Amino acid sequence: MSRLMILVEFEVKPEHRNAFVELMKGHARLSRAEDGCQQFDVLLPQNDPSRVFLVEAWRDQAALDVHAKLPRMAQNQETYGPWLLSRKATRCTAVAAGPDSAAGVARSEAGIAAGRPATYPRVGAGPIALRGVARAEGSVGAARGPTSAGAGLVRP
Repeated sequence: MSRLMILVEFEVKPEHRNAFVELMKGHARLSRAEDGCQQFDVLLPQNDPSRVFLVEAWRDQAALDVHAKLPRMAQNQETYGPWLLSRKATRCTAVAAGPDSAAGVARSEAGIAAGRPATYPRVGAGPIALRGVARAEGSVGAARGPTSAGAGLVRP
């Protein structure tokens, strides 16, 4: 069975953005510890401070079902519900990369090192090449280089 990816876009009222981001950082940290969670990241677009994105990867639907039934899910939604203007979740199926994928990553990283925009962001594997934020495991650091993504990765 294929890995399940979830992209969630929130539009947050400006007066609640900081509290929402902190809530989602804690939720991401707890979610990453769950069986079957392969990725759970919080991203902040640089050009739209009203939006917050979650990128989630789950081993399968069964793991996501367990996650969705946790009591903290309802608690979080009750807390952040009044803070939102909108919420959109998109379920995706991850497809296997072809044999050229490693070469594409190497070309992208070489371009980033040279100051050229990447053609895609690398999310969830090693230092992230997203404009404005890079991370060492478990921390938020200084910018690594520009990309076309226009988002910063927030990791608790």
